[in-house]
Amino acid sequence: ARPAHHHEGQAVSSNIATLASLYTEITRLLDGEDVTVSELSTDSLSRLLVVAQKRIYRDVRCRFNEKDFDTVTVTSNLAAIPADYKSLSIAHFGSQSLIPVPEEVIRDYQSGTTGTEKYIAHAGANFTFWPAVADATELQGRYYFAWPDLSDSGTNIADNLLFQEADDLFIYAALVECAPFFGEMQKMPVWEQKYASIVGDLNRESRRVTYSGGRLQRRPSARICERR
Repeated sequence: ARPAHHHEGQAVSSNIATLASLYTEITRLLDGEDVTVSELSTDSLSRLLVVAQKRIYRDVRCRFNEKDFDTVTVTSNLAAIPADYKSLSIAHFGSQSLIPVPEEVIRDYQSGTTGTEKYIAHAGANFTFWPAVADATELQGRYYFAWPDLSDSGTNIADNLLFQEADDLFIYAALVECAPFFGEMQKMPVWEQKYASIVGDLNRESRRVTYSGGRLQRRPSARICERR
């Protein structure tokens, strides 16, 4: 199967439909075309792929791993951060966008409790806001998230839009993780460069779409409001 490698414009579909096919692509790049002589076990590949996916979702911020907040409501000026959250894209309460800042900035403003919603910060497992927001108010906007780990369960692979758009991202991320364990350190810089190039393409495409809508306003980076 030929990996998908189109990272701009319309999404494409991966030719890799199962974990076995994905492992075969990874093994070919590690051991050559004859995958029957590989010393790699499925268990080893599975474990390294899980690690690779954790890195992917720390690094990638694009429309293929972005979703709307769904029923995230405020209680005592706190709103629970979704379990699959990785980083904030945009947040608001129906009007102006909230500016992401460190929690201490909001604490410095605690004496003022009225006004138009302006700031958002992490506070442990929650978001917090300044000025304070009324209970039962629903947080709106979008965030970048981690898809469930790839598996052969149901439509897991088909549903993962990031994998469908950029299966080579997953292959090279896995190869980078495999290199130290399987004597391929000499190839690691090449694989690392390919991985970084794909991440860069995806993230730049997302920023280009975001900033093509008109006049820009300089704000603190949304990466301030990010979970690692």
